[in-house]
Amino acid sequence: MTRMLESLDVQDGHRVLEIGTGTGYNAGLLSRRLGDANVFSVDIEPDLVNLARARLANLGYHPTLRVADGADGLAECAPFDRIIATCAVPAIPWPWIEQTRVGGVILTDLKPTRGAGSLVRLVRSGDGAEGRFDPVYAAFMDLRRQHAAQPSGRKRPAKDRSGTPRQRTSTLTRTPHGTPFWCGSSPASTSVPTWASATVAPTTPADPPPVPSPPPTDPGPKSCWPTTMVSTR
Repeated sequence: MTRMLESLDVQDGHRVLEIGTGTGYNAGLLSRRLGDANVFSVDIEPDLVNLARARLANLGYHPTLRVADGADGLAECAPFDRIIATCAVPAIPWPWIEQTRVGGVILTDLKPTRGAGSLVRLVRSGDGAEGRFDPVYAAFMDLRRQHAAQPSGRKRPAKDRSGTPRQRTSTLTRTPHGTPFWCGSSPASTSVPTWASATVAPTTPADPPPVPSPPPTDPGPKSCWPTTMVSTR
């Protein structure tokens, strides 16, 4: 978490949204640095939010804490200069990109599959976000979503056995430093999905070498186009 805060590189006056309040530790550090009015934090667990609010109040800090689905961000308080998510996501939620100012930073643990991926630092551009993975592996628990909660005594929905084709992605257990990727949109796009899909891990040595192909001329809805180039810096 300390490494994440250093990478976040907050400056005076920055507005920061934290996804995953937890104990309130990060929110407290950010409040100390930026002031209560510039710190916002959401968590799906009401008990965690209430306890964190009480702890922070005892220390004299009063940031904005909300019970909410982290994947949705916090639109009513946007835009933000920084979004930090102390959880793992299989793809970058599009609301995070929309709620970040151009030039702002999104920092999260991006893992399209278990064990594949790491911390990624994205910078918001005009129509998307792009960035690179941190060279040091990091792991957080998966982001929990409100629609995934199951009422007590209810059975989980049956698995989809309709035979619908599924996309398979080859991944490595560790992503090399400098692997870039891009999250963006087509200017003509009219449909905005909740999640911006991303496949960011390079192909495993056991798989056949990938065949290079140009980017799509009409990418359609907001999505992510990865590359398998490794930075040589």
